[in-house]
Amino acid sequence: MRSSGLPLVALSLLVLCRTALAEEVDLRRAVEMALANNPQIREARSALEGARGELRSAKAGLLPSLRLEGAYVRLKEARLLPEFVGTPQNPVKIFEVPLAREETYSASLKLEWLLWSGGGIESQVRAAERALEAAEHNLEAVKNQVRFKAEQAYFQALKARALEELAAEVVDLLEVHLRNVRKMFEVGLVPRSDVLRVEVELSNARLNLLRARNGHELALASFRKVLGAQGDVRPSPLADPPQGVPSDLRGEIELALQRRPELRSLELAMERARELERAAASSTRPALALSAQLSSQGDKPRLGEDSWSVALGLRWNLFDGGASEGRVEQLRALFRQLEASLEGLRDGVELSVESAYLKLTSALERLQVASREVDKARLEYDMAVKRYRAQVASNVEVLDSQVALKQARTNLIEALYDAWSARSELLYSKGYGGEL
Repeated sequence: MRSSGLPLVALSLLVLCRTALAEEVDLRRAVEMALANNPQIREARSALEGARGELRSAKAGLLPSLRLEGAYVRLKEARLLPEFVGTPQNPVKIFEVPLAREETYSASLKLEWLLWSGGGIESQVRAAERALEAAEHNLEAVKNQVRFKAEQAYFQALKARALEELAAEVVDLLEVHLRNVRKMFEVGLVPRSDVLRVEVELSNARLNLLRARNGHELALASFRKVLGAQGDVRPSPLADPPQGVPSDLRGEIELALQRRPELRSLELAMERARELERAAASSTRPALALSAQLSSQGDKPRLGEDSWSVALGLRWNLFDGGASEGRVEQLRALFRQLEASLEGLRDGVELSVESAYLKLTSALERLQVASREVDKARLEYDMAVKRYRAQVASNVEVLDSQVALKQARTNLIEALYDAWSARSELLYSKGYGGEL
């Protein structure tokens, strides 16, 4: 039985060596790493660049376009049309009219400008501006999500570490108690059943330690995945519990409704749908366009004033089979859909703030109670051990007090990191606003 703990000791030494070589990062650094390495942020930035390109493309419709065209044609031989005088029986060729030169150069410079589109181009520009703003807010929302995931992974890794340390301390306590019980058994002070009972409890504690260690490794793997870290990166311990709960829940909800970028992004999507609806409706209005062209053709490359033209054109789609009306109705339906989504999102934001607020309140209250219970449980355990050695308490009392101490410390660990997680959730629900 005494040799059964050697593999566990070796594993513990290996874990200690790995921990000593690991890089510890604080919460701020962990968030920075996650923001720098997350692919969703790169995706959102690419979408933002695409929105900028869409806006530039839409604004181009308000400006004139200038196009230069040129061509060069070479024939095997020039094509000439002879001119004759005289009678058909006795024609006399006097000259030849060139129909096609052997080499021909042509060039033209064209200007086109849509002077009035019925408001369609202007609406498309405004729609693109709303899309760009929405993409900016979407990027902010993705950053908030990544930060929240990094913080939650940070706290979960610390919680798993604390539970592993607690499991290791339980093993140490039971090993010390087992040595004392064996000594007392050897001198005939306690029955063998006490030794067997402690050995069983120690075996269970070692199994719990292995499970806690595995849980810690899984939490660290998740933590590194969220951060995008390649090496052995671990969170630094937190010195103090989080600060108290904000006093005004309604104020926190109002702040969240103002800050959350998801809400503003959805509002901008609604505005964009309205502008696209106006652009679709403009297709039934007249459009006025100006065009001008300067062209030249000859046996040498040049752009002169051989030919020029200026035109003012009017286009009016009197009937398009109902296509424009269908597009307008489609965009109106999209607007109503976004409006309903916005209402649901607002309700969700309010609920998330209230839920995080209540979680933080409960966790801080549990933290105060658990702190007192740990002190009481530790005192009770120490007294039970002393009474057992003095033969005025049973082995069951010692083991029960040890279980109570373990549960009290577990409650303290869970309350502490539940409080940190709830605080992070509350900040995320409010849109952070620069808070850390």
